[in-house]
Amino acid sequence: MTFCPELETRLRQGDIKFVSIALKKGMRSARSSDAHRLKELAGRFASETVGTQIGLDGDSKMDRGFNHNKLGRLLIPVEYIKEYDRDPICMRERVKGDARYKVTAHRSPAFLYEDPDDYNPKHVLQGFLRGKFLVFCFRAIFTGPRGSIRGPSMIQTPTRTGMAGIYGLLTVTVPMIAYSAVQARFALSEQQTWTGNDSAFSYEVFFETLLKVFEVDRNWGKETLSWWN
Repeated sequence: MTFCPELETRLRQGDIKFVSIALKKGMRSARSSDAHRLKELAGRFASETVGTQIGLDGDSKMDRGFNHNKLGRLLIPVEYIKEYDRDPICMRERVKGDARYKVTAHRSPAFLYEDPDDYNPKHVLQGFLRGKFLVFCFRAIFTGPRGSIRGPSMIQTPTRTGMAGIYGLLTVTVPMIAYSAVQARFALSEQQTWTGNDSAFSYEVFFETLLKVFEVDRNWGKETLSWWN
């Protein structure tokens, strides 16, 4: 996280306001350490998530986002997952040009869910923030690439290359999860450089919305943090 020297410490302390401001200012470049690492690992993580090999260009991101069938399914608002499966080409065009299907930060991308196929609009928090791709990205950031896929724990046994090992992070916090979700979403997108927005999708709003979910449903929040820890 070279774009903000104090971010690691504030994440450890659970300073939501500071982290939110840091994200609002944005990363100076998509070449920042976390974004660069996830850009390289996104293909591997996506392959593990969907259960089929996904080859991505290591330099350009033009083959990502809704330009890619499998990545598009991870990015699609989970409420549209069944429509996407019926006609992915049509849905990919709709989210790009049909205002009714506008992708915004208030519509949760499918990769945030443990199993998007089980999404229930009456129980929207079921499996929320337990998605495989999110977990892989979290581990890559906080425990280092070696611990990003294998291992039963989140940060209990961090490597020295990950933030948890370098800064002594022993507990997963809400801002850490939200930050990982922001980086995961950016890694899947076709954006080459950070701008704070991907069309109508605001990363700042996305981050803050995830924080608020923990405040609105505290029982779910407590259970979710327990799962992560």
